[in-house]
Amino acid sequence: MQNDQKNHVPQSESFIQIPSPPRRVSNKFVLARIFFIFIFACIIIVLRFFNIFNNVATFQPIAKSNKSRIHPVILISIDGFRAEYLSRGITPNILSLGTNGCQADLYPCFPSITFPNHYSIATGLYPESHGIVGNIFFDPVLNDTFVYKLKEKSWDSKWWGGEPIWVTSELAGKKAAIYMWPGSTSVIKNTTPSYVIPFKDNVHPNTKFDKLIEWLRLPESDRPQFLATYIPEVDSAGHKYGPNSHQVTNAIKFADSSIGYFIDRLTRANLFDSVNIIIVSDHGMTEVDQSKHTIFIEDLLVEAGIPEELYSKILCGLTLYPLGGLNICNQNHTDFLFKKLKAIENPRFWKVYKRSQIPYRYHYRNNIPGVHGYDNFSKDMRAIFVAHGPSFSNISYRERLSDSSTCKGLLSLILHRIGDIFSRNFAKHSKEPRFSCPKGLKNLDIYEILANLLNIKPAPNNGTSHPFNSDS
Repeated sequence: MQNDQKNHVPQSESFIQIPSPPRRVSNKFVLARIFFIFIFACIIIVLRFFNIFNNVATFQPIAKSNKSRIHPVILISIDGFRAEYLSRGITPNILSLGTNGCQADLYPCFPSITFPNHYSIATGLYPESHGIVGNIFFDPVLNDTFVYKLKEKSWDSKWWGGEPIWVTSELAGKKAAIYMWPGSTSVIKNTTPSYVIPFKDNVHPNTKFDKLIEWLRLPESDRPQFLATYIPEVDSAGHKYGPNSHQVTNAIKFADSSIGYFIDRLTRANLFDSVNIIIVSDHGMTEVDQSKHTIFIEDLLVEAGIPEELYSKILCGLTLYPLGGLNICNQNHTDFLFKKLKAIENPRFWKVYKRSQIPYRYHYRNNIPGVHGYDNFSKDMRAIFVAHGPSFSNISYRERLSDSSTCKGLLSLILHRIGDIFSRNFAKHSKEPRFSCPKGLKNLDIYEILANLLNIKPAPNNGTSHPFNSDS
């Protein structure tokens, strides 16, 4: 009886007093968990991959034929838009393109004025190479004066050297459409754009963008692959009122609003994700106090001991804006004038050069005499480069790396780098180029970028062959 009582222990007490051995997790369960984690990671990577490249794969909205993956390229210039304007908090539409694409400072050529730089953007050549050295300049060889506002003084092909991108495109069998761009109305290499509208004052940017949409919606056989247009309002306000005026603020907002209008029209037409858009400016803008910083060349000549009756006989003309120059009728007087002006030179405010002595960095020694623009290395002269589209990374590697201190940022970095591997592999089998975003570039490089985007062979130029380190 006692033994029975000893042996009879309630189960609850046995559970408390005699713990069960630890449960063993089977190897199959561990492997299953690893397998499902791996599958989940693969799904994330694939989703990320298609999120990055969904715009590259097809071009159905405006090209149902898939025989070419080359998307139309749209180049927009906002004249006189300096890089600093983008930091004023009044350009949400332009910044949205850069945030989801690429944004960089753009360095203009010397002289940093409109016609030389627009044509350098189009050709990839220094002004000394393409010949458009100013908005107004005298050519002693042609014995003629180029005047940008006069059709009879600027449309003649004799002025326009090099090969602009619209000519390169047309010669490669791809139509170009230009709504106002310096040089586009001239016959260059016996070629003109398939569609061209010459410069005209007071045309609203939205009217230009409506025309670009119209061109993009043409039948495939008529549709241009390269399109370009020009917005002058910011530059006009800057010259008249200065870069820090409320008039310039309004002009910046106006230009940005027009870009927003264009984005909206592209989106409504189901085209936005199927085109590469590049927004540039030709130069920046600096503030000048005319009462303190204006130098009159005629006064310098008189101060140098060259009275008006003398210089009026030996000079064919003066170039006054934005920097001064002398057009000497008889080159025998060059040393005489140079020595006189050099004797009163004030290096802090102005310097005297013979053409052969102009610093090499300006690439201006070999050109014909003409007006000079402000120093293209000046911060105020920096322009903008903003790009968006299938060929431009939506976030730079530097930005991903800077966020990698957090777990989320590190995961994003890893996924993006894996995506980049897929990108390079995909690019090997696709004609669509892919670019990462640099911190800054020269406007000479844009020609090569455009040629790469259009998958055409560029003409000889002064730009960098691979300014974006294209993966294709």
